[in-house]
Amino acid sequence: MNRERLFFAVRYRLVLAVAFTGITVVLAAQSSDFTDHIDRAQTLIYSERDGQVDSALTQAEISAQAQQGTTREYALAQVNLLRAAWHNQNNRSREAVRAAQSGIDQIRTALETGEFSDGLRVLADLHGQMMIARGLVYMIRNGSEARDAALRSVELDAANPRALISIAGFYLSAPPAAGGDVAAGVQALRQALTLETLGQNDRFVVLGMLARAAVRQNNGADAEQFLAQAEAIYPGTQFMDAIRREVAESST
Repeated sequence: MNRERLFFAVRYRLVLAVAFTGITVVLAAQSSDFTDHIDRAQTLIYSERDGQVDSALTQAEISAQAQQGTTREYALAQVNLLRAAWHNQNNRSREAVRAAQSGIDQIRTALETGEFSDGLRVLADLHGQMMIARGLVYMIRNGSEARDAALRSVELDAANPRALISIAGFYLSAPPAAGGDVAAGVQALRQALTLETLGQNDRFVVLGMLARAAVRQNNGADAEQFLAQAEAIYPGTQFMDAIRREVAESST
C-alpha cells in the first residue's frame, strides 16, 4: 500500500450564499447520526484500520441517503470523497475515479442552489482525488477549478478548517509560477490550528502537512515537533513513515 497517497489526497485537501442563510442551515440539517458515521470512517482511514472502512462508509452512505435536497447531495459527496481517498491510498485508481466522479456530480448539484464554503471545499478535494488517480492530464484540465473552489471556500468562511487545509494543499503543491507559496500554505495551516472547530482527524492532517512544509523550509526543529505531535494522535501508521523519513533526511 502507498500510504503516502493519503497525505496528497487530503492536502488538495460550509456559509450558504443564498438569501440570508448561512453554513448552519446546511450543517444543522445533517443528522448527528451521519456526522458520527463520517467521522468514524475518517478515523478508520487515518488510523489505517482498513478492514473496517468499507462497513463504516456503507453506514455513512445509508445515513446520507436519508437526508433531503441539498443536504443529501452534500452528504453523499462527503462519503464519496472519503471512499475515493481510501481507494487511492490502497492503489485502487479505477475505483477512486468512480467514487470521486460521483462525488463531483453530487456536490455540483448541491452547489446549484448557491455557493457555500464547505461545498466548494469538498469540490476542491474531490478534484484532488481525481488528480491522484488520473495524473497530470487531469490536473492540467481541472486544476484551475480545484484552485478556484479552494480559494472561494476560504473567502466565504475563513474559519472553516477544512477549507484552510484545502487552500494550504494548493499553495504547498503548486509550482511558484502557478501560484504555489510555501509560506502562504504554512500560514493557512497555522490558522487552522487555532480554530476550536479543528477536530482530531483534521489536526493530524494539518500537523503532517506542517512537518513536510518545515522540511521544505529547512526547519528541522519544527519538522520534528510537528511530526511528534501528529504521531501522538495516530502512532505507528505507515502514512507517517514517509514524513518521518523526510524529516530524518533533512537533518543529515
